[in-house]
Amino acid sequence: MKKALLAFVAACTVAACAGTPTRPVEKAAAAPQRPFVERSLVLAPERVGEFELVRVYDFEGQPAAGVGLRYVHASVPEVVLDLFVYPVGRVERERALDFGMQSTRADLARAVQQGAYSDIVYEQEQPFDLAAVAADGSAGPAGEPGPGLGRRQAFRYQRKEGPMDSLIFMFHRGLYLAKGRMSVLPKQLPKENFDRLANHAMATLVPAIEVRSTGGCAQRNVYVDTSLEGEAFQANVLEGLEQSERQAREENCSKALDESVPEGMRGQVLVFPAEFWRRD
Repeated sequence: MKKALLAFVAACTVAACAGTPTRPVEKAAAAPQRPFVERSLVLAPERVGEFELVRVYDFEGQPAAGVGLRYVHASVPEVVLDLFVYPVGRVERERALDFGMQSTRADLARAVQQGAYSDIVYEQEQPFDLAAVAADGSAGPAGEPGPGLGRRQAFRYQRKEGPMDSLIFMFHRGLYLAKGRMSVLPKQLPKENFDRLANHAMATLVPAIEVRSTGGCAQRNVYVDTSLEGEAFQANVLEGLEQSERQAREENCSKALDESVPEGMRGQVLVFPAEFWRRD
């Protein structure tokens, strides 16, 4: 099977392009190459339900670390709830989730070496579906792969305050990973209640966070099988265009970055140096 690349402008829709069964011509190489992502704007709601945003911060000079968001719940302010939104690029979903979970466990191992934590005991990592969380925070079985399907990792560790129950959640959303981290002393909140609160927090907050980007990611690419003819070729082009439309919606990358912040949201801009993105 021989595949070729069609480079489309952002305005090319499925309806407009599907009726053009011409052979693909590679024109992308002649255009100037922009860094894959030049700038991103992370938008987070100031309040969702009983969750209130109390802190937004970036990691100065470290765009790879993304943006940190801290929320509190009105009923249980003692629970530490942090979300981290950071770039991963255009990566297959399972590979991105593997990377996120492995790097998080590596960070925890370094914290142990530095004396911040001790005696980490992990439970089995599980799939976690945002769409399967009930109103009471109970989680049902995971459904079909998609932006709402991620990972959940429970563990316990020791701090000077005592043993801590903790949860890590990981989701792949467009060009970014969204990592949730919640911790509490068991004496402050029983584990079952903590688990349900954490599930409810992820299902409430993660879908409410938006990331807009600009850069080379705005270019629309469609791969087609040039060995096909006639209707089969047109069907293959249509399939490629639909995949491109879906990718564009998920990645939310435009030729220019809209930096307007809607009412009730807070925004943090990330700026990436040109050399940040590796070219394969």
